[in-house]
Amino acid sequence: MKRSLHIRPVHERIRSCNGCFAQTYESSTGVKVGHRVDRLWEVVIGSMVVTLCDDCLKDLAAQIKSIEEEF
Repeated sequence: MKRSLHIRPVHERIRSCNGCFAQTYESSTGVKVGHRVDRLWEVVIGSMVVTLCDDCLKDLAAQIKSIEEEF
């Protein structure tokens, strides 16, 4: 089975980060859950898709790097 791993920019106008709820839109209800960002990323691992903002993607990369150092 071929491994599927991709990181790509999100193209939809309305999305939010699965890590911190940062969003690419202004809420029409006025409820503020996360801060506003201009860019989000899709992290695709097999059939799982996670949306992350720049900060959460950097945090994930740092955690992966720390795990790599253990090997």
